[in-house]
Amino acid sequence: MKLCVLVKQVPDMESAMDQDPATGWLMAKSSRFQMSSFDAYAVEEALRVKESLPGTEVTALTIGPRRCEAVARRAIAMGCDKAAHVLVEPDRFLTGRQTASLAAAFARQKSFDLILCGVMSQDSQAGEVGPMTAALLGMPWVCAVVDIQTSQDGAARVVSEGEGGARREIRLRLPGLVTIQTTSRSPRYPALSHVLRASRQPMETIVEKETCPALGLEVFSALAPFDQTSAGEFLQGTPEEKARRLRDILRERALL
Repeated sequence: MKLCVLVKQVPDMESAMDQDPATGWLMAKSSRFQMSSFDAYAVEEALRVKESLPGTEVTALTIGPRRCEAVARRAIAMGCDKAAHVLVEPDRFLTGRQTASLAAAFARQKSFDLILCGVMSQDSQAGEVGPMTAALLGMPWVCAVVDIQTSQDGAARVVSEGEGGARREIRLRLPGLVTIQTTSRSPRYPALSHVLRASRQPMETIVEKETCPALGLEVFSALAPFDQTSAGEFLQGTPEEKARRLRDILRERALL
């Protein structure tokens, strides 16, 4: 079985943000980047499928500027067999549709049986790249998956988590795509032997312009912070005094 797991590089979520003067889009001030946590769970589930089904090969795919190669190598260090990087230069914001079109163009040439990605990315949290990629490839998909059981009958049995924690088991026809929700199984820490292999293993690099146009459906026009309409109030005093003051504020505003 051939698996592909999409991994995205995101900025440190604790870092401050600033606007790119050229595009107006938000950019992280920090130079620290990491793998999106939901994608790390997707890597873990892909590796569990590999362990349960001998002969399975897992390819990690990342899309973005040259620095994104680091998260693809991180996926190899976790246990993926191969990695590929769709190089997007200059560094710029990609819509979900643009990212999905690049991912689909890569996957279309590889004949993967199952594609996995995080249910959403930590930065934009749109949750649209997975379903859009599946739609462009014409394959079925299931979102918010917390467990995967593969079989030899051309299908996978997956458990999807819905609102309120309700779960349902779905038989997914392969080839297909799943987006992975946070599970109780924490992503594994890279083994030293895998880290060494990741540092020297060749990576397939595809230049964006050589694969397909990054098709978009929307046009980014502007981004601006909300106007501050009122100042916040910091309560002072002992816990009891703060509690009384908070009670009075809520009563004054008819919230109690």
